[in-house]
Amino acid sequence: MWQRLWSGIVLLFSFPEGIRKAIYTTNTIKSANRQIRKIIKNKGVFPDDKSIQKIIFLALTNAQKKWTMPIKDWSVALHQFAILCGTDDQKWANIDQRWTNSDIILIQSF
Repeated sequence: MWQRLWSGIVLLFSFPEGIRKAIYTTNTIKSANRQIRKIIKNKGVFPDDKSIQKIIFLALTNAQKKWTMPIKDWSVALHQFAILCGTDDQKWANIDQRWTNSDIILIQSF
């Protein structure tokens, strides 16, 4: 599997440490799956499909609250983006430092 994903791994390590940390420590999908598994495991048996849908909806709603938290050390990553792109820090200063975890996924395709 890692051989298939090797180009993405190499791309990740081409970024400075601050940017890499912002990318690899942000895993929204893993967090969502963990929330769903946790709530299903605690509940056990469901009477019908509708109840499963409702419980998954509630689990994702709770997980989504965490996705709006600012990314740790985002200012370091922004500074390194400015260096990487050859622009001054003032251009990057206008970017909202409260990017969410789901927003960082866009950077992974950068």
